[in-house]
Amino acid sequence: MIRITTTPAKIQIETSPARQEIQQPKADLQLETDHVRMDIETTLPKVKIDQSQSFAEAGLKGVRALLDDMISNAQSAHSKGMSRVVSQGDEMIDIHTGVDAVASQAEQNGFETFNTDITVKSVPQTRPQITVEEGENDIQYNKGESRQTVNVNPPVINYTPGQVKTSMAQYNSISFEYVGENMDMKI
Repeated sequence: MIRITTTPAKIQIETSPARQEIQQPKADLQLETDHVRMDIETTLPKVKIDQSQSFAEAGLKGVRALLDDMISNAQSAHSKGMSRVVSQGDEMIDIHTGVDAVASQAEQNGFETFNTDITVKSVPQTRPQITVEEGENDIQYNKGESRQTVNVNPPVINYTPGQVKTSMAQYNSISFEYVGENMDMKI
């Protein structure tokens, strides 16, 4: 009898996995900005109301206008008085005409010189003068600007490859052994 003994082959496999690390540094960004600018200059509108003529008609004059009127009235009264005195002097010279110059001059000087008309009217008769100076806006606009500089940093990659190590932990074998006493040698 033959005993056959077999030993299987054993392969030993050791593996280490691959390793990969990736780091991505942030990009370098530089940003420069010129800000938007708006300049506004405003001239306000002006309304001018001149009531000096209306006030003058109502008797509310300024000092200068009142003095001018008084000077004008005084010069007028003076010239009227001078012409009256001259004409009355001429009448006195012509006394030979038979006209009673003294009586007529007394009547004129006593009554007619101060005889004036009184006029009633509403004041003021002149409207105020209104002028408008328009305002304006001067707008100067400077649009801003933005400048960008971007430096992209490349990724940092570390790669360790995996490994597979193989070895024979046990080799295969076949052994034949005769067990027993008789052996037939014929084939």
